[in-house]
Amino acid sequence: MKLFFREFGTSSQAFIIIHGLFGSSDLWIPFAKKLSKSFHVYCPDLRNHGRSAHSSEFSLNELSDDLIDFINDNNIENPIIMGHSLGGRIAMNFVLNYTGKIKKLIVLDISPKAYNINEKQNKLINALSSINPSEFNSFKKLDEKLSENINNFMIRQLILKNIYKTKDKSFAWRSDIKNILNNLDKISEEIIPVVLGNKNTFSVETLFIKGGKSDYINDEDVLKIKTLFPKSKIKTIENASHWLHVDAAEELFSAVMNFVS
Repeated sequence: MKLFFREFGTSSQAFIIIHGLFGSSDLWIPFAKKLSKSFHVYCPDLRNHGRSAHSSEFSLNELSDDLIDFINDNNIENPIIMGHSLGGRIAMNFVLNYTGKIKKLIVLDISPKAYNINEKQNKLINALSSINPSEFNSFKKLDEKLSENINNFMIRQLILKNIYKTKDKSFAWRSDIKNILNNLDKISEEIIPVVLGNKNTFSVETLFIKGGKSDYINDEDVLKIKTLFPKSKIKTIENASHWLHVDAAEELFSAVMNFVS
């Protein structure tokens, strides 16, 4: 599948940023522009997100296949890959199954373990499933509706990024919410590499960065991370939630640059 993408910089070293669930490339534009002083930065929209095409097929393997196609189509060699949340899971799945393709890996606030849909996430799913954007005439009204189930303003703004105004001035989902929600189990499953001799681990330098206020990576996950990524380091940004690039953009940028320099 061809992915829409944004591109910044002209350096010979490629750097790919993969956004998270319900995100899009435009959320990473400020970060990408800063990186572009040192790297050739690519920010694709995942399938069913942003301006990329929609599909009923939506699993970690299919998203990883999209990434290898993207790399090949754009003649990208030896990139650094950074993924946030779902983007991090795609990146991990990719490097464990397409060995020898990248220079370094950065995973933001996610682990290879299976993630179960909890009560909080069920509220989000129900909120998204119940909204028909065409029934609203303003983003304010949409936000008010979302606030009935979602207290977090930042999460509501992330969701609203998935809605756009059509040519006839009505509102519609830009992302394929239905197919995303129908396949949550496939993107939440444990990441298990294809075993090819001794190639079932990723032996290139890897940095995991977690938010100190987030529970997406806990102490029990460290062994799994170290097993699959033996050359990995784990850094915590204490004052950040899961949304590292929002809560602590400067600290995140410094951590990334220290790792890749």
